[in-house]
Amino acid sequence: MDKVFLLQHSYDYGDDLEHEETKHIGIYSKRSNAEAVIEQLKDKEGFRDYPLDCFYISECVVNPAQPGWHIGFVKYHW
Repeated sequence: MDKVFLLQHSYDYGDDLEHEETKHIGIYSKRSNAEAVIEQLKDKEGFRDYPLDCFYISECVVNPAQPGWHIGFVKYHW
C-alpha cells in the first residue's frame, strides 16, 4: 500500500464565517471505502445539515521521499 485516503468533514460558521469546525473521520486504504463512509454518515446528526462538499477525501502517500508538509502546518487552538 503506497497511498491512503484521509476523510474529513469541515465547514465554517459564525457571523462572518470566522470559525472552522473539522472532524477527522478516518484513514482508509481505498477511496471507495472513504466514499462508502460518507454515504453512511451524510444523513446522521452532525453531518446532515451541511452540503456533501463539506466532506473531503485527501490522498496521502505513505513514506514519501520528501516531507509531505512542506507547504505548512495547521495549528489548533484549544
